[in-house]
Amino acid sequence: MLYILVLRFVLFYFLGAGIIQLRNNRSNYTDFIDGECLAIANLVESPQDKPRSVKSILQMKSIRVGKKWVKTRGKVLVYFQMDSIAKMLKTGDQIVFQGSLQTIQYSQNPGEFNYRRYMAFHGVYGQLYLPTSNWRKIGQNKGNVILLGSRKLRSHFLNTYRDLGLEGDELAVAGALTLGFRDNLGEELKEAYTTSGAMHILAVSGLHVGIIYFLIFHLFHFVAKFRYGRVIRAMITFVCLWSFAFLTGLSPSVMRAATMFSFVIIGQSLHRTVNIYNILAASAFFLLLINPYLIMKIGFQLSYSAVAGIIYFQPKMYRLYRNRYWIVDKIWGLITVSVGAQLGTFPLIIFYFSQFPNYFLLTNILVIPFATIIIYLGVMALLFTWIPWLATVASFLLIQTIKGLNASIHFIESLPYSLSTGISNTILETVII
Repeated sequence: MLYILVLRFVLFYFLGAGIIQLRNNRSNYTDFIDGECLAIANLVESPQDKPRSVKSILQMKSIRVGKKWVKTRGKVLVYFQMDSIAKMLKTGDQIVFQGSLQTIQYSQNPGEFNYRRYMAFHGVYGQLYLPTSNWRKIGQNKGNVILLGSRKLRSHFLNTYRDLGLEGDELAVAGALTLGFRDNLGEELKEAYTTSGAMHILAVSGLHVGIIYFLIFHLFHFVAKFRYGRVIRAMITFVCLWSFAFLTGLSPSVMRAATMFSFVIIGQSLHRTVNIYNILAASAFFLLLINPYLIMKIGFQLSYSAVAGIIYFQPKMYRLYRNRYWIVDKIWGLITVSVGAQLGTFPLIIFYFSQFPNYFLLTNILVIPFATIIIYLGVMALLFTWIPWLATVASFLLIQTIKGLNASIHFIESLPYSLSTGISNTILETVII
């Protein structure tokens, strides 16, 4: 049996290496870095307004070489000169530009975050600043229709929220929690959520997908009593989960969670005993088979570490204390889930961010119920726009709930010693922990 395990390891090692090699050697534009070029590219990330520029990511399509256009690929970090034209850019816009591609600089200080390596793992090898006179929009992206459709639908629902009276921080939080759109979050609000340890709530991930899964699974629980009911319920749940993933822009964190829950659904519909560790490993393997670079993304590492921590630690801690009162039992359950997730992610949080939120228990006890209610009210407000009075009631309750959530976050942030900073550890120490 040992030789079979070794053979599998060697096979998958070379499979991963081969996929990475293919990704790295597809006519990448890096041959033209540190030189002037004329090129065509598509915006693949939502533009973000900075104080003096508009930041985005370009997917290179072709570069002018002599008198010919040569197809190329790869991503570029771009900063457009701030003006009304740049602020109108959207994901999927295609531009032609002339500029000098520059290498992203290495970090100069030992132990400093290596931004160049981080961007390389995301397929971004160069950066570029474009004055208004050096670029123009020439059309729409002819690329991934699914992603473009997802972003257009998300934009439509954001406008629906605005029509229902949401604005400011309430619109920003509703967009982040239910649609995965975080560009409206102000720096002050981000800082409050980070300090209190609640920033994960604003990044649509396993928690949000789990809430949707729980709702759909129990709403259609009666279907399982009929013939082929388990399969029908599985199909309904599967469609709803991936519809939610589509609605939130198919972000990597949502894709991870939806993939993992999809494996759970398949196992349940086949009357199989689902081993959650196998589900976790299978979903990670499936995603890494498609894109091996995911393993270097902080979100990927934190997501799987949190789930692994919950799976391993939560049942053990939960069994330590039993209470016959429903509310006390639920609060204890939230505490054990929160502690399990923090134990799983603690080494990585210290390694990457050198800080730790001290009141994470209090934060999660408060924000998880708030987040659940906000997601349900947000979905209700969007689905029932054709019944004006119901949408109005749902949006009013949504606004008040978000105000309550933000007030709780600001209260926790204001507590003394809410955040420990200046903590650091090495890669070896992180692995040992």
